[in-house]
Amino acid sequence: MMPLIAKPGEEGGLGLTNLQIGLLSSGLSLTWALSGMAVGPLSDKLGSRKPIVVIATFAFCACSMLSGLAGSFLLLLGARLLMGIAEGGVMPVSHAMIVSEVEPKHRGLAMGVGQNLGSNLLGSTAAPLILVPIATYFGWSLNGIFPLFMATVPAERVDPRLTASLTGVVLGLGEVIGGVGSPFLAGALADMYDLTAPMWLLVVLTLVALVASMFLRDSSPALSSPR
Repeated sequence: MMPLIAKPGEEGGLGLTNLQIGLLSSGLSLTWALSGMAVGPLSDKLGSRKPIVVIATFAFCACSMLSGLAGSFLLLLGARLLMGIAEGGVMPVSHAMIVSEVEPKHRGLAMGVGQNLGSNLLGSTAAPLILVPIATYFGWSLNGIFPLFMATVPAERVDPRLTASLTGVVLGLGEVIGGVGSPFLAGALADMYDLTAPMWLLVVLTLVALVASMFLRDSSPALSSPR
């Protein structure tokens, strides 16, 4: 949907540069990260998680609709900053709820469904098939009424009482590095060189992640010990 927003000649488009598009992604990820790191510990301390998830979900939907009404870059950026604040409160807390409510033997399945049903099956597969034609024929702003969000699965290797806190920290760090820095850098590279530059950036980051993953070790004695 971002290319439709960026087209200067597109009816209802904002004529954004690649750098501005990168800032829209970076801004959301920044507030998402900060919110996740703040709301996770708060929910662990209060012990009341469901109200936080419900309020944050409704807030995210409202902010998504506001983004569809934005008529300028600054208004759209503000809406996405608010979306990040709301979304950051959903993920750590919802996964902490799964950890506390689901038996350990079914926890992996529950985490997989929680992550992939909404984000990958609906958000990454179904949403583009539905939203791109809508944006093409009716304008990109109408898609603001179809908010879909993803959630990243926390591991079952921590104290359930601290799940939301630690998940918020992990997601927050990931968002700061990948969600804040990468879109900003990708947009700047696209403006400086061409649209293939962000693709090469993705290749480099993927290789770095691949190498780093080779050094991961399971730190849970209960799960790493022979059975």
